[in-house]
Amino acid sequence: MRTFLLLTRVQMLSVLNSLAPVKSGLSHNQRTLRIVGIATVAVLLGLLFMAYLGLMAVRLALVGLARILPALAVTLGALAGVVFTFLKANGTLFGFKDYDLVMSLPVSRRMVVASRMATLMGMALALAACAMTPLYIVYFLMVPSSAFSIAAAVLSVILAPLAPTALATFASYAITWVAARFRHASLAYVVLGMVAILAFVGACFVFSASANNMSTTDAIEAVEQVGLTLESSIAGAYPPAAWAGAAVAYGSPLAFAGFAVFSLGVSGLCLEIMQRRYAALNATLAARSRRSGAHGHRTKRTSGAGAHAHTKTPFWAIVVKEIRTLLGIPTYAFNCLVGYVFTIGFAVLLASMGLQELLASGTVNGVELGAEQVAALMGNIQLILPWVLGFCGLTCTSSVPSVSIEGRSAWLMATAPVSTRTMLGAKLANSAIPFAASLTLASGILLASGQVTPLGALECLLVGFGTFLLWVCVGMRVDVKHPNLTWINPQDVIKRGAPMLSCILGGLVYVLALGTVIFVASLIFGLAVGHALSLIVGVVSIALGTFVFHRMVATTPSLHI
Repeated sequence: MRTFLLLTRVQMLSVLNSLAPVKSGLSHNQRTLRIVGIATVAVLLGLLFMAYLGLMAVRLALVGLARILPALAVTLGALAGVVFTFLKANGTLFGFKDYDLVMSLPVSRRMVVASRMATLMGMALALAACAMTPLYIVYFLMVPSSAFSIAAAVLSVILAPLAPTALATFASYAITWVAARFRHASLAYVVLGMVAILAFVGACFVFSASANNMSTTDAIEAVEQVGLTLESSIAGAYPPAAWAGAAVAYGSPLAFAGFAVFSLGVSGLCLEIMQRRYAALNATLAARSRRSGAHGHRTKRTSGAGAHAHTKTPFWAIVVKEIRTLLGIPTYAFNCLVGYVFTIGFAVLLASMGLQELLASGTVNGVELGAEQVAALMGNIQLILPWVLGFCGLTCTSSVPSVSIEGRSAWLMATAPVSTRTMLGAKLANSAIPFAASLTLASGILLASGQVTPLGALECLLVGFGTFLLWVCVGMRVDVKHPNLTWINPQDVIKRGAPMLSCILGGLVYVLALGTVIFVASLIFGLAVGHALSLIVGVVSIALGTFVFHRMVATTPSLHI
Protein backbone atom coordinates (compact mmCIF):
# COMPACT_ATOMS: atom_id res chain seq x y z
CA MET A 1 0.00 0.00 0.00
CA ARG A 2 2.86 2.38 0.79
CA THR A 3 4.27 1.90 -2.71
CA PHE A 4 0.85 2.49 -4.26
CA LEU A 5 0.38 5.74 -2.32
CA LEU A 6 3.88 6.89 -3.27
CA LEU A 7 3.28 6.29 -7.00
CA THR A 8 -0.11 8.02 -6.82
CA ARG A 9 1.47 10.97 -5.02
CA VAL A 10 4.01 11.27 -7.85
CA GLN A 11 1.13 11.42 -10.35
CA MET A 12 -0.59 14.18 -8.41
CA LEU A 13 2.63 16.17 -8.04
CA SER A 14 3.11 15.85 -11.79
CA VAL A 15 -0.27 17.51 -12.31
CA LEU A 16 0.67 20.38 -9.97
CA ASN A 17 4.06 20.77 -11.62
CA SER A 18 2.39 21.07 -15.02
CA LEU A 19 0.49 24.11 -13.75
CA ALA A 20 3.66 25.82 -12.56
CA PRO A 21 6.80 23.94 -13.68
CA VAL A 22 9.80 24.00 -11.37
CA LYS A 23 12.05 24.87 -14.33
CA SER A 24 9.83 27.73 -15.53
CA GLY A 25 12.05 30.34 -13.87
CA LEU A 26 9.37 31.37 -11.36
CA SER A 27 10.06 31.66 -7.66
CA HIS A 28 8.35 29.38 -5.15
CA ASN A 29 5.89 32.10 -4.16
CA GLN A 30 5.08 32.86 -7.80
CA ARG A 31 4.47 29.19 -8.55
CA THR A 32 2.25 28.87 -5.47
CA LEU A 33 0.30 31.98 -6.48
CA ARG A 34 -0.23 30.61 -9.99
CA ILE A 35 -1.50 27.27 -8.67
CA VAL A 36 -3.85 29.01 -6.23
CA GLY A 37 -5.17 31.24 -9.02
CA ILE A 38 -5.82 28.31 -11.34
CA ALA A 39 -7.49 26.37 -8.53
CA THR A 40 -9.71 29.37 -7.76
CA VAL A 41 -10.85 29.63 -11.37
CA ALA A 42 -11.52 25.88 -11.48
CA VAL A 43 -13.61 26.11 -8.30
CA LEU A 44 -15.65 29.02 -9.70
CA LEU A 45 -16.33 27.13 -12.93
CA GLY A 46 -17.29 24.05 -10.91
CA LEU A 47 -19.73 26.11 -8.83
CA LEU A 48 -21.36 27.51 -11.98
CA PHE A 49 -21.72 23.98 -13.34
CA MET A 50 -23.23 22.79 -10.07
CA ALA A 51 -25.66 25.72 -10.00
CA TYR A 52 -26.88 24.85 -13.49
CA LEU A 53 -27.45 21.21 -12.54
CA GLY A 54 -29.18 22.32 -9.35
CA LEU A 55 -31.65 24.42 -11.35
CA MET A 56 -32.31 21.45 -13.63
CA ALA A 57 -32.96 19.26 -10.59
CA VAL A 58 -35.36 21.82 -9.12
CA ARG A 59 -37.30 21.88 -12.37
CA LEU A 60 -37.63 18.10 -12.37
CA ALA A 61 -38.68 18.11 -8.72
CA LEU A 62 -41.35 20.77 -9.28
CA VAL A 63 -43.08 18.64 -11.92
CA GLY A 64 -43.14 15.64 -9.58
CA LEU A 65 -40.06 13.80 -10.85
CA ALA A 66 -37.90 14.02 -7.72
CA ARG A 67 -37.85 10.22 -7.53
CA ILE A 68 -35.63 9.96 -10.61
CA LEU A 69 -32.98 12.37 -9.25
CA PRO A 70 -30.85 9.70 -7.46
CA ALA A 71 -30.63 7.47 -10.54
CA LEU A 72 -30.01 10.51 -12.74
CA ALA A 73 -27.25 11.67 -10.37
CA VAL A 74 -25.48 8.31 -10.60
CA THR A 75 -25.82 8.34 -14.39
CA LEU A 76 -24.31 11.82 -14.65
CA GLY A 77 -21.46 10.81 -12.34
CA ALA A 78 -20.80 7.78 -14.49
CA LEU A 79 -20.85 9.78 -17.74
CA ALA A 80 -18.44 12.37 -16.32
CA GLY A 81 -15.96 9.60 -15.61
CA VAL A 82 -16.42 8.00 -19.02
CA VAL A 83 -15.85 11.17 -21.06
CA PHE A 84 -12.89 12.30 -18.98
CA THR A 85 -11.16 8.92 -18.87
CA PHE A 86 -11.63 8.02 -22.52
CA LEU A 87 -9.82 11.21 -23.54
CA LYS A 88 -7.10 10.97 -20.89
CA ALA A 89 -6.18 7.29 -20.67
CA ASN A 90 -3.98 7.38 -23.76
CA GLY A 91 -0.90 9.14 -22.44
CA THR A 92 -1.60 8.69 -18.75
CA LEU A 93 -1.98 4.92 -18.44
CA PHE A 94 -0.14 3.81 -21.58
CA GLY A 95 1.96 5.39 -24.28
CA PHE A 96 3.42 7.84 -21.76
CA LYS A 97 6.84 9.38 -22.11
CA ASP A 98 8.88 7.74 -19.34
CA TYR A 99 7.56 4.20 -19.68
CA ASP A 100 11.04 2.61 -19.56
CA LEU A 101 11.95 4.53 -16.41
CA VAL A 102 8.70 3.70 -14.63
CA MET A 103 8.85 0.00 -15.48
CA SER A 104 12.43 -0.21 -14.22
CA LEU A 105 11.29 0.73 -10.70
CA PRO A 106 11.30 -2.09 -8.11
CA VAL A 107 7.49 -2.30 -8.03
CA SER A 108 5.06 -4.75 -9.54
CA ARG A 109 3.36 -4.10 -12.86
CA ARG A 110 -0.02 -4.33 -11.15
CA MET A 111 0.98 -1.54 -8.78
CA VAL A 112 2.05 0.73 -11.66
CA VAL A 113 -1.24 0.20 -13.50
CA ALA A 114 -3.29 0.62 -10.33
CA SER A 115 -1.59 3.90 -9.39
CA ARG A 116 -2.19 5.37 -12.84
CA MET A 117 -5.80 4.17 -12.89
CA ALA A 118 -6.21 5.73 -9.43
CA THR A 119 -5.15 9.08 -10.87
CA LEU A 120 -7.77 8.82 -13.61
CA MET A 121 -10.41 7.71 -11.13
CA GLY A 122 -9.52 10.54 -8.77
CA MET A 123 -10.14 13.09 -11.51
CA ALA A 124 -13.34 11.31 -12.51
CA LEU A 125 -14.44 11.28 -8.86
CA ALA A 126 -14.02 15.07 -8.64
CA LEU A 127 -16.18 15.52 -11.75
CA ALA A 128 -18.73 13.03 -10.43
CA ALA A 129 -18.98 14.90 -7.13
CA CYS A 130 -19.65 18.16 -8.99
CA ALA A 131 -22.34 16.50 -11.10
CA MET A 132 -24.07 14.47 -8.36
CA THR A 133 -24.00 16.77 -5.33
CA PRO A 134 -26.53 19.37 -6.61
CA LEU A 135 -29.03 16.68 -7.56
CA TYR A 136 -28.76 14.95 -4.20
CA ILE A 137 -29.12 18.26 -2.32
CA VAL A 138 -32.32 19.08 -4.20
CA TYR A 139 -33.61 15.55 -3.68
CA PHE A 140 -33.09 15.53 0.09
CA LEU A 141 -34.62 19.00 0.41
CA MET A 142 -37.72 17.88 -1.47
CA VAL A 143 -38.11 14.32 -0.18
CA PRO A 144 -37.89 13.19 3.48
CA SER A 145 -35.22 10.47 3.68
CA SER A 146 -33.75 8.03 6.16
CA ALA A 147 -30.19 7.88 7.43
CA PHE A 148 -29.58 4.85 5.21
CA SER A 149 -30.63 6.80 2.12
CA ILE A 150 -28.25 9.64 2.96
CA ALA A 151 -25.38 7.21 3.60
CA ALA A 152 -26.13 5.39 0.35
CA ALA A 153 -26.08 8.70 -1.52
CA VAL A 154 -22.68 9.65 -0.07
CA LEU A 155 -21.19 6.26 -0.89
CA SER A 156 -22.69 6.32 -4.39
CA VAL A 157 -20.69 9.47 -5.16
CA ILE A 158 -17.54 7.44 -4.52
CA LEU A 159 -18.70 4.26 -6.25
CA ALA A 160 -20.52 5.75 -9.27
CA PRO A 161 -17.45 6.61 -11.40
CA LEU A 162 -15.48 3.43 -10.59
CA ALA A 163 -16.99 0.91 -13.03
CA PRO A 164 -17.61 3.37 -15.92
CA THR A 165 -14.10 4.80 -15.54
CA ALA A 166 -12.59 1.32 -15.54
CA LEU A 167 -14.64 0.34 -18.61
CA ALA A 168 -13.70 3.57 -20.41
CA THR A 169 -10.05 2.91 -19.60
CA PHE A 170 -10.38 -0.62 -20.93
CA ALA A 171 -12.12 0.67 -24.09
CA SER A 172 -9.32 3.19 -24.67
CA TYR A 173 -6.84 0.39 -24.04
CA ALA A 174 -8.54 -1.80 -26.67
CA ILE A 175 -8.73 1.02 -29.24
CA THR A 176 -5.08 1.86 -28.68
CA TRP A 177 -4.18 -1.83 -29.09
CA VAL A 178 -5.92 -1.92 -32.48
CA ALA A 179 -4.66 1.51 -33.53
CA ALA A 180 -1.07 0.51 -32.83
CA ARG A 181 -1.24 -1.73 -35.92
CA PHE A 182 -1.99 1.16 -38.29
CA ARG A 183 0.32 3.87 -39.52
CA HIS A 184 -2.26 6.70 -39.52
CA ALA A 185 -4.21 5.52 -36.48
CA SER A 186 -3.91 8.89 -34.71
CA LEU A 187 -5.55 10.72 -37.61
CA ALA A 188 -8.41 8.20 -37.77
CA TYR A 189 -8.84 8.45 -34.00
CA VAL A 190 -9.07 12.26 -34.24
CA VAL A 191 -11.61 12.17 -37.09
CA LEU A 192 -13.87 9.69 -35.29
CA GLY A 193 -13.59 11.73 -32.11
CA MET A 194 -14.64 14.90 -33.93
CA VAL A 195 -17.63 13.09 -35.42
CA ALA A 196 -18.64 11.91 -31.95
CA ILE A 197 -18.34 15.43 -30.53
CA LEU A 198 -20.49 16.88 -33.32
CA ALA A 199 -23.07 14.14 -32.85
CA PHE A 200 -23.26 14.88 -29.12
CA VAL A 201 -23.59 18.64 -29.63
CA GLY A 202 -26.15 18.13 -32.39
CA ALA A 203 -28.26 15.84 -30.21
CA CYS A 204 -28.21 18.37 -27.37
CA PHE A 205 -29.25 21.14 -29.75
CA VAL A 206 -32.08 19.11 -31.28
CA PHE A 207 -33.46 18.33 -27.83
CA SER A 208 -33.18 21.98 -26.75
CA ALA A 209 -34.78 23.26 -29.95
CA SER A 210 -37.67 20.81 -29.71
CA ALA A 211 -38.33 21.91 -26.12
CA ASN A 212 -38.14 25.59 -27.05
CA ASN A 213 -40.79 25.13 -29.74
CA MET A 214 -43.37 24.37 -27.02
CA SER A 215 -45.45 26.63 -24.86
CA THR A 216 -44.89 26.68 -21.10
CA THR A 217 -47.67 24.12 -20.48
CA ASP A 218 -46.42 21.89 -23.26
CA ALA A 219 -42.87 22.20 -21.96
CA ILE A 220 -43.92 21.02 -18.50
CA GLU A 221 -45.76 18.07 -19.99
CA ALA A 222 -42.69 17.33 -22.15
CA VAL A 223 -40.46 17.42 -19.07
CA GLU A 224 -42.75 14.93 -17.34
CA GLN A 225 -42.67 12.64 -20.37
CA VAL A 226 -38.91 13.01 -20.74
CA GLY A 227 -38.52 12.22 -17.05
CA LEU A 228 -40.57 9.06 -17.32
CA THR A 229 -38.70 8.03 -20.44
CA LEU A 230 -35.39 8.80 -18.74
CA GLU A 231 -36.35 6.67 -15.74
CA SER A 232 -37.03 3.64 -17.92
CA SER A 233 -34.00 4.33 -20.12
CA ILE A 234 -31.65 4.40 -17.14
CA ALA A 235 -33.03 1.10 -15.88
CA GLY A 236 -32.58 -0.47 -19.32
CA ALA A 237 -29.29 1.07 -20.43
CA TYR A 238 -27.38 1.13 -17.13
CA PRO A 239 -29.10 -0.99 -14.45
CA PRO A 240 -26.50 -0.20 -11.72
CA ALA A 241 -27.67 3.44 -11.76
CA ALA A 242 -31.24 2.23 -11.18
CA TRP A 243 -29.98 0.02 -8.33
CA ALA A 244 -28.28 2.98 -6.67
CA GLY A 245 -31.38 5.09 -7.26
CA ALA A 246 -33.55 2.44 -5.58
CA ALA A 247 -31.17 2.33 -2.60
CA VAL A 248 -31.41 6.10 -2.11
CA ALA A 249 -35.07 6.59 -2.98
CA TYR A 250 -36.54 3.48 -1.37
CA GLY A 251 -33.87 2.49 1.16
CA SER A 252 -33.12 -0.89 -0.42
CA PRO A 253 -29.96 -2.50 1.06
CA LEU A 254 -30.03 -5.29 -1.53
CA ALA A 255 -30.04 -2.82 -4.43
CA PHE A 256 -27.12 -0.92 -2.92
CA ALA A 257 -25.18 -4.12 -2.35
CA GLY A 258 -25.62 -5.06 -6.01
CA PHE A 259 -24.44 -1.60 -7.06
CA ALA A 260 -21.36 -1.77 -4.82
CA VAL A 261 -20.41 -5.28 -5.94
CA PHE A 262 -20.76 -4.30 -9.59
CA SER A 263 -18.67 -1.13 -9.20
CA LEU A 264 -15.83 -2.77 -7.32
CA GLY A 265 -15.91 -6.04 -9.30
CA VAL A 266 -15.76 -4.42 -12.75
CA SER A 267 -12.92 -2.13 -11.63
CA GLY A 268 -10.90 -5.05 -10.31
CA LEU A 269 -11.53 -7.15 -13.42
CA CYS A 270 -10.45 -4.38 -15.81
CA LEU A 271 -7.34 -3.73 -13.73
CA GLU A 272 -6.35 -7.38 -13.83
CA ILE A 273 -6.87 -7.77 -17.58
CA MET A 274 -4.93 -4.59 -18.41
CA GLN A 275 -2.01 -5.29 -16.11
CA ARG A 276 -1.54 -8.72 -17.71
CA ARG A 277 -1.28 -7.20 -21.22
CA TYR A 278 0.30 -3.90 -20.17
CA ALA A 279 3.86 -4.64 -21.22
CA ALA A 280 2.78 -6.10 -24.57
CA LEU A 281 0.74 -3.02 -25.48
CA ASN A 282 3.51 -0.56 -24.66
CA ALA A 283 6.00 -2.71 -26.58
CA THR A 284 3.68 -2.53 -29.60
CA LEU A 285 3.44 1.25 -29.29
CA ALA A 286 7.22 1.53 -29.09
CA ALA A 287 7.61 -0.72 -32.15
CA ARG A 288 5.21 1.46 -34.12
CA SER A 289 7.28 4.54 -33.27
CA ARG A 290 10.42 2.81 -34.48
CA ARG A 291 8.72 1.71 -37.70
CA SER A 292 7.49 5.25 -38.33
CA GLY A 293 10.99 6.62 -37.84
CA ALA A 294 12.51 4.00 -40.10
CA HIS A 295 9.93 4.71 -42.78
CA GLY A 296 10.79 8.41 -42.60
CA HIS A 297 14.49 7.68 -43.06
CA ARG A 298 13.79 5.38 -46.02
CA THR A 299 11.64 8.06 -47.61
CA LYS A 300 14.45 10.59 -47.34
CA ARG A 301 17.03 8.17 -48.75
CA THR A 302 14.91 7.11 -51.70
CA SER A 303 13.81 10.60 -52.64
CA GLY A 304 16.87 11.08 -54.83
CA ALA A 305 17.36 14.09 -57.01
CA GLY A 306 13.60 14.49 -57.37
CA ALA A 307 13.44 15.70 -53.80
CA HIS A 308 14.80 19.09 -54.85
CA ALA A 309 11.63 19.69 -56.82
CA HIS A 310 9.59 19.40 -53.61
CA THR A 311 11.89 21.33 -51.30
CA LYS A 312 9.93 23.81 -49.16
CA THR A 313 11.07 27.07 -47.66
CA PRO A 314 12.03 26.81 -43.97
CA PHE A 315 8.81 28.62 -43.02
CA TRP A 316 6.51 26.13 -44.76
CA ALA A 317 8.60 23.16 -43.68
CA ILE A 318 8.07 24.19 -40.04
CA VAL A 319 4.34 24.73 -40.65
CA VAL A 320 4.02 21.19 -42.06
CA LYS A 321 6.01 19.82 -39.14
CA GLU A 322 3.70 21.59 -36.67
CA ILE A 323 0.61 20.18 -38.38
CA ARG A 324 2.05 16.66 -38.24
CA THR A 325 2.79 17.12 -34.55
CA LEU A 326 -0.77 18.27 -33.95
CA LEU A 327 -2.32 15.31 -35.76
CA GLY A 328 0.14 12.87 -34.19
CA ILE A 329 -1.01 13.60 -30.61
CA PRO A 330 -4.76 12.85 -30.24
CA THR A 331 -5.12 14.94 -27.07
CA TYR A 332 -3.48 17.89 -28.82
CA ALA A 333 -5.78 17.52 -31.83
CA PHE A 334 -8.97 17.13 -29.79
CA ASN A 335 -8.29 20.32 -27.86
CA CYS A 336 -7.14 22.48 -30.75
CA LEU A 337 -9.12 21.33 -33.81
CA VAL A 338 -12.62 21.50 -32.40
CA GLY A 339 -12.75 25.28 -32.89
CA TYR A 340 -12.49 24.97 -36.67
CA VAL A 341 -15.37 22.49 -36.70
CA PHE A 342 -17.55 24.66 -34.46
CA THR A 343 -16.81 27.80 -36.49
CA ILE A 344 -18.12 26.25 -39.69
CA GLY A 345 -20.83 24.27 -37.89
CA PHE A 346 -22.20 27.45 -36.28
CA ALA A 347 -22.53 29.13 -39.67
CA VAL A 348 -24.17 26.08 -41.24
CA LEU A 349 -26.64 25.88 -38.34
CA LEU A 350 -27.73 29.50 -38.73
CA ALA A 351 -27.89 29.20 -42.52
CA SER A 352 -30.10 26.12 -42.34
CA MET A 353 -32.47 27.26 -39.57
CA GLY A 354 -32.34 31.05 -39.86
CA LEU A 355 -31.28 33.29 -36.99
CA GLN A 356 -34.60 35.08 -36.71
CA GLU A 357 -36.63 31.88 -36.87
CA LEU A 358 -34.35 30.21 -34.35
CA LEU A 359 -34.71 33.03 -31.83
CA ALA A 360 -38.46 33.36 -32.34
CA SER A 361 -38.99 29.64 -31.81
CA GLY A 362 -38.41 29.59 -28.06
CA THR A 363 -36.63 31.09 -25.08
CA VAL A 364 -33.24 32.73 -24.83
CA ASN A 365 -31.75 32.62 -21.35
CA GLY A 366 -35.21 32.24 -19.87
CA VAL A 367 -36.69 35.27 -21.67
CA GLU A 368 -39.68 34.66 -23.94
CA LEU A 369 -39.17 36.34 -27.32
CA GLY A 370 -42.01 36.74 -29.75
CA ALA A 371 -41.63 37.19 -33.49
CA GLU A 372 -42.16 40.96 -33.23
CA GLN A 373 -39.56 41.33 -30.48
CA VAL A 374 -37.01 39.32 -32.41
CA ALA A 375 -37.63 41.40 -35.55
CA ALA A 376 -37.14 44.61 -33.55
CA LEU A 377 -33.87 43.39 -32.00
CA MET A 378 -32.54 41.57 -35.05
CA GLY A 379 -29.94 44.20 -35.93
CA ASN A 380 -28.66 44.32 -32.35
CA ILE A 381 -28.51 40.53 -32.08
CA GLN A 382 -26.48 40.31 -35.32
CA LEU A 383 -23.76 42.33 -33.58
CA ILE A 384 -23.20 39.34 -31.28
CA LEU A 385 -22.39 36.93 -34.13
CA PRO A 386 -18.78 38.16 -34.64
CA TRP A 387 -18.09 37.55 -30.96
CA VAL A 388 -19.44 34.01 -31.17
CA LEU A 389 -16.96 33.36 -33.98
CA GLY A 390 -14.25 35.03 -31.90
CA PHE A 391 -15.06 32.63 -29.06
CA CYS A 392 -14.68 29.71 -31.49
CA GLY A 393 -11.26 31.12 -32.38
CA LEU A 394 -10.19 30.82 -28.74
CA THR A 395 -10.42 27.04 -29.09
CA CYS A 396 -8.07 26.98 -32.11
CA THR A 397 -5.00 27.30 -29.92
CA SER A 398 -2.48 24.79 -31.25
CA SER A 399 0.08 27.60 -31.60
CA VAL A 400 -0.06 28.56 -27.92
CA PRO A 401 1.88 25.60 -26.42
CA SER A 402 3.89 25.00 -29.61
CA VAL A 403 7.22 25.76 -27.92
CA SER A 404 6.56 23.65 -24.82
CA ILE A 405 5.21 20.76 -26.88
CA GLU A 406 8.70 20.32 -28.33
CA GLY A 407 9.68 18.88 -24.95
CA ARG A 408 13.15 17.40 -24.70
CA SER A 409 13.59 17.75 -28.46
CA ALA A 410 13.48 21.53 -28.15
CA TRP A 411 17.24 21.73 -28.76
CA LEU A 412 16.52 20.90 -32.41
CA MET A 413 14.26 23.94 -32.64
CA ALA A 414 16.76 26.13 -30.82
CA THR A 415 19.67 25.14 -33.08
CA ALA A 416 17.77 25.24 -36.39
CA PRO A 417 19.43 27.63 -38.91
CA VAL A 418 16.38 29.91 -39.09
CA SER A 419 15.53 33.19 -37.40
CA THR A 420 13.32 33.41 -34.34
CA ARG A 421 10.76 35.32 -36.41
CA THR A 422 10.56 32.49 -38.93
CA MET A 423 10.27 29.83 -36.24
CA LEU A 424 7.59 31.60 -34.17
CA GLY A 425 5.82 32.88 -37.27
CA ALA A 426 5.48 29.35 -38.61
CA LYS A 427 4.16 28.16 -35.27
CA LEU A 428 1.58 30.96 -35.29
CA ALA A 429 0.64 30.19 -38.90
CA ASN A 430 -0.05 26.60 -37.89
CA SER A 431 -3.35 27.75 -36.36
CA ALA A 432 -3.81 31.18 -37.95
CA ILE A 433 -4.08 29.90 -41.53
CA PRO A 434 -6.71 27.19 -40.91
CA PHE A 435 -8.72 29.48 -38.64
CA ALA A 436 -8.64 32.29 -41.20
CA ALA A 437 -9.88 29.82 -43.81
CA SER A 438 -12.61 28.50 -41.50
CA LEU A 439 -13.65 32.02 -40.52
CA THR A 440 -13.79 33.16 -44.15
CA LEU A 441 -15.91 30.15 -45.09
CA ALA A 442 -18.24 30.72 -42.12
CA SER A 443 -18.64 34.42 -42.94
CA GLY A 444 -19.34 33.55 -46.58
CA ILE A 445 -22.00 31.04 -45.55
CA LEU A 446 -23.69 33.60 -43.29
CA LEU A 447 -23.57 36.24 -46.02
CA ALA A 448 -24.84 33.94 -48.77
CA SER A 449 -27.73 32.73 -46.59
CA GLY A 450 -28.76 36.29 -45.72
CA GLN A 451 -28.04 35.97 -42.00
CA VAL A 452 -25.65 38.93 -42.09
CA THR A 453 -25.14 41.94 -44.34
CA PRO A 454 -21.85 42.58 -46.16
CA LEU A 455 -20.92 44.92 -43.29
CA GLY A 456 -21.78 42.18 -40.79
CA ALA A 457 -19.62 39.69 -42.70
CA LEU A 458 -16.72 42.15 -42.55
CA GLU A 459 -17.24 42.52 -38.80
CA CYS A 460 -17.20 38.72 -38.42
CA LEU A 461 -13.83 38.60 -40.18
CA LEU A 462 -12.26 41.48 -38.26
CA VAL A 463 -13.61 40.71 -34.78
CA GLY A 464 -13.24 36.93 -35.11
CA PHE A 465 -9.67 36.99 -36.38
CA GLY A 466 -8.68 39.92 -34.16
CA THR A 467 -9.82 38.09 -31.03
CA PHE A 468 -8.01 34.95 -32.14
CA LEU A 469 -4.76 36.73 -33.05
CA LEU A 470 -4.56 38.84 -29.91
CA TRP A 471 -5.07 36.09 -27.37
CA VAL A 472 -3.17 33.36 -29.20
CA CYS A 473 -0.18 35.71 -29.34
CA VAL A 474 -0.60 36.50 -25.63
CA GLY A 475 -0.56 32.78 -24.88
CA MET A 476 2.46 32.21 -27.14
CA ARG A 477 4.35 35.00 -25.39
CA VAL A 478 3.77 33.34 -22.02
CA ASP A 479 4.89 30.00 -23.47
CA VAL A 480 8.05 31.46 -25.03
CA LYS A 481 8.97 33.27 -21.82
CA HIS A 482 8.30 30.30 -19.49
CA PRO A 483 8.31 27.07 -21.55
CA ASN A 484 7.67 23.74 -19.88
CA LEU A 485 10.07 21.39 -21.66
CA THR A 486 10.18 18.73 -18.95
CA TRP A 487 6.59 17.51 -19.25
CA ILE A 488 5.87 13.81 -18.90
CA ASN A 489 2.38 13.85 -20.42
CA PRO A 490 1.45 16.20 -23.31
CA GLN A 491 -1.70 17.12 -21.41
CA ASP A 492 0.54 18.99 -18.98
CA VAL A 493 1.12 21.73 -21.57
CA ILE A 494 -1.97 21.26 -23.75
CA LYS A 495 -4.58 21.52 -21.00
CA ARG A 496 -3.06 22.63 -17.74
CA GLY A 497 -0.27 25.00 -18.73
CA ALA A 498 -0.32 28.72 -17.93
CA PRO A 499 -0.07 29.72 -21.64
CA MET A 500 -3.31 27.92 -22.54
CA LEU A 501 -5.10 29.21 -19.46
CA SER A 502 -3.93 32.77 -20.17
CA CYS A 503 -5.20 32.56 -23.73
CA ILE A 504 -8.57 30.93 -23.09
CA LEU A 505 -9.58 32.60 -19.83
CA GLY A 506 -8.31 36.04 -20.87
CA GLY A 507 -9.98 35.69 -24.25
CA LEU A 508 -13.24 34.56 -22.68
CA VAL A 509 -13.39 37.65 -20.47
CA TYR A 510 -12.46 39.79 -23.49
CA VAL A 511 -15.27 38.33 -25.63
CA LEU A 512 -17.94 38.56 -22.93
CA ALA A 513 -16.98 42.09 -21.83
CA LEU A 514 -16.63 43.74 -25.24
CA GLY A 515 -19.51 41.79 -26.78
CA THR A 516 -21.79 42.98 -23.97
CA VAL A 517 -20.57 46.58 -24.22
CA ILE A 518 -21.17 46.73 -27.98
CA PHE A 519 -24.62 45.13 -27.68
CA VAL A 520 -25.70 47.55 -24.94
CA ALA A 521 -24.24 50.51 -26.84
CA SER A 522 -26.27 49.56 -29.91
CA LEU A 523 -29.43 49.51 -27.79
CA ILE A 524 -28.73 52.93 -26.27
CA PHE A 525 -27.06 54.87 -29.09
CA GLY A 526 -28.27 52.99 -32.17
CA LEU A 527 -27.02 50.36 -34.60
CA ALA A 528 -24.61 52.73 -36.34
CA VAL A 529 -22.62 53.11 -33.13
CA GLY A 530 -22.63 49.35 -32.58
CA HIS A 531 -21.30 48.65 -36.09
CA ALA A 532 -18.66 51.37 -35.76
CA LEU A 533 -17.47 49.95 -32.43
CA SER A 534 -17.32 46.43 -33.88
CA LEU A 535 -15.14 47.56 -36.77
CA ILE A 536 -12.88 49.60 -34.49
CA VAL A 537 -12.48 46.79 -31.96
CA GLY A 538 -11.74 44.30 -34.74
CA VAL A 539 -9.01 46.46 -36.28
CA VAL A 540 -7.52 47.36 -32.89
CA SER A 541 -7.50 43.67 -31.86
CA ILE A 542 -5.58 42.71 -35.00
CA ALA A 543 -3.14 45.59 -34.41
CA LEU A 544 -2.63 44.58 -30.77
CA GLY A 545 -2.11 40.95 -31.74
CA THR A 546 0.48 41.95 -34.31
CA PHE A 547 2.20 44.18 -31.77
CA VAL A 548 2.34 41.37 -29.18
CA PHE A 549 3.88 39.05 -31.77
CA HIS A 550 6.52 41.57 -32.82
CA ARG A 551 7.38 42.30 -29.19
CA MET A 552 7.67 38.57 -28.53
CA VAL A 553 10.11 38.22 -31.41
CA ALA A 554 12.05 41.37 -30.44
CA THR A 555 12.51 40.24 -26.85
CA THR A 556 13.48 36.70 -27.93
CA PRO A 557 16.53 37.12 -30.18
CA SER A 558 17.14 33.38 -30.03
CA LEU A 559 15.33 30.40 -28.57
CA HIS A 560 17.84 29.43 -25.88
CA ILE A 561 16.78 26.09 -24.42
